[in-house]
Amino acid sequence: MIVRNKLSKKQTSVLGILGGMGPMTHIKFEEALIAECNRRGAKTDQDYPVWFVISGTSTPDRTKSLKGGTSALKHLLYFSKNLERQGADFIVMTCNTAHAYKKEIEKCIHIPVISLIDEAAKYVKNNYPSVKKVGVLATDGTLKANLYQEALRKMGIQQVTPLNHPDIQQSVMEAIYNREYGIKSTGTELSTTALDNLDKAVTWCTENGAELIIAGCTEISLGLANRRFKTLTVADPLHILARIAIKKAFARKRSTKVIKSPKSNQKSDVEYRDYDLLSI
Repeated sequence: MIVRNKLSKKQTSVLGILGGMGPMTHIKFEEALIAECNRRGAKTDQDYPVWFVISGTSTPDRTKSLKGGTSALKHLLYFSKNLERQGADFIVMTCNTAHAYKKEIEKCIHIPVISLIDEAAKYVKNNYPSVKKVGVLATDGTLKANLYQEALRKMGIQQVTPLNHPDIQQSVMEAIYNREYGIKSTGTELSTTALDNLDKAVTWCTENGAELIIAGCTEISLGLANRRFKTLTVADPLHILARIAIKKAFARKRSTKVIKSPKSNQKSDVEYRDYDLLSI
């Protein structure tokens, strides 16, 4: 477990990253963390927070899991518990579809999982208050679990998705999963076919009323990262989550309390903290 006196004086909370789903996602998230620190004026190594990362690539596919295949939950629990044991104060999962298991994970650990889906919905509401329809490009699993639909509904925003339009949704899934040109398969290179598929889906969303697009899968975040659409904003949950994570890592501690463990009447050896989220 990490020793608190090994943290910089500014850092109050340690981030645990559950990545590897797909294999590039936590790398891009870490790049976003570094960029956010740069934006806040980081100049030395000590201006960046300590974090832990697990590349949980062995986790069964989350969409297949939700359809009745091999469950992803055991792996997600195992890796989350390991991050907690190492000293993480909160966890982020860089896989959107894995958030279907967020509540079950939180029942078995003593630290919070910050939802990139909820944070993305809040970001759209706070930064684009006039937007009423948002296109969500995501896996079948994320869409069928209504993860973004529920988060956006709470913000008074309607989701536009090609889930019920098989040709468009299949092109999105192929952009992610195709063994020849899918983003999971091509590693650091992005194929023209995958990008064309995503462009096609973005066009469909706008033609059906979407005023903004959420990249609701981390492979889609990679695919749309450098695409520019003249009159359309693409919100990337990875970058939104990075901003929240850095804010929380450097937040000023307001109060500390020890609460009972969720599984027993014994006091938890993990402290829950209330934070005042300040800029650094």
